[in-house]
Amino acid sequence: MMEELNLSRSEPLSIAAKSLSDLNIISSLVQDSILRVGNVSWMPKSRRFAMLLDRFMWEDEKNARIQKRPFQRIQSTLSFEGVLMVKSKNIEKFSDKTLMWLLTIEFPQGRDNSRRYLNLVFAKAGVISLEIECIEVFLKDVSQPYISRVKNAPNHEDYHE
Repeated sequence: MMEELNLSRSEPLSIAAKSLSDLNIISSLVQDSILRVGNVSWMPKSRRFAMLLDRFMWEDEKNARIQKRPFQRIQSTLSFEGVLMVKSKNIEKFSDKTLMWLLTIEFPQGRDNSRRYLNLVFAKAGVISLEIECIEVFLKDVSQPYISRVKNAPNHEDYHE
């Protein structure tokens, strides 16, 4: 799937999701991102929910292994438009510096077969649920890549205590 995107390390990523298949691509790109609670913002008047995250560069993971060089991360913004309501579960709000690990973005089907919610699923059973009008999600790299502090590619087992 990543080869289809034809990503290069020299080009910053800037993509939009307007469909479920687009959303699945963004979800795979932000998997294992690290963010601070203080870098999450909901702007109800403009119906926007946004976050600044340190994204593991999955699109570069295979090349890093082949070239035997360190894995990389990059700062990115992830924003959602048309957000009507935000709810959270098991998200620590004690400090703006509290770290969270984003595992996936889910788009579950409701009891009435509608899809009105996006769930941002975090390690340790944390969830931020966004009630949305439609899928309108944007991912944009906003920094240069930097070497990840960890030597191995992320593994979801690492995030559970």
